[in-house]
Amino acid sequence: MNRLQDRYQDHICIEPQPANSGRGNTARLRRWGVLHLALVACVLLFEIRALFLHFVGRWRAKRYRNQQRLRLQFGCGDNAKPGWVNIDLSPKADLQLDLRKSLPFADGSCECTYSEHFFEHLDYPDDALFFLRENFRVLAPGGLLTFGVPDAGSALEGYARATKGAPVTPFPGHPSWVRTRMDQINFLFRQNYICQIHQHRYAYDLETLELILADVGFSQIHQREFDPLLDSESRLNGTLYVSARKS
Repeated sequence: MNRLQDRYQDHICIEPQPANSGRGNTARLRRWGVLHLALVACVLLFEIRALFLHFVGRWRAKRYRNQQRLRLQFGCGDNAKPGWVNIDLSPKADLQLDLRKSLPFADGSCECTYSEHFFEHLDYPDDALFFLRENFRVLAPGGLLTFGVPDAGSALEGYARATKGAPVTPFPGHPSWVRTRMDQINFLFRQNYICQIHQHRYAYDLETLELILADVGFSQIHQREFDPLLDSESRLNGTLYVSARKS
């Protein structure tokens, strides 16, 4: 239950109120209680659905059991790539899998793994590091891991250098309430999903990614340029792309 509690605990904190705060406080507590239950239900439904889809996805993955040189795209959403095994909980994926769990592919069976704006949705360190270790396991020697995440380092450097009142450069998908650079940072690295299921779980810079990738066993770790043949044009601004090889 600890993981489920982490999904909604930020939303259910109720500040202590004076004993004589009246009926208004009672009504407020009731509203929070309803929200609490709704959040619990949302998380539980997501986890049950993810468990079922993962079970079915592992069975369907048997078709790849004897294949080599696979290319895997994680968190594909609606952007399935031809020639890749596209993996997500989305119904448009080739395989619907919960990527917090082990991958149903043989050791060394893949030549490349890729994701774009997915890795930051994994809890750090547990789920994130487990996911990287699974990538390392399924990659063949010399295999390529490459992915993109929101560039926390660049955003924070921009915030530190910015002149007060300077206009904010919008990223794709910015809502209208993003007007200041701090608004932008909160949107990029926290998001505002009520249920927290799709919330960003961690913010990354190049130094952090280099360290954790090396810890897992990857080498030749470097920041790469945007690749128009691989990456989404809508992610061109504000994304940190990295590549690494399995030694």
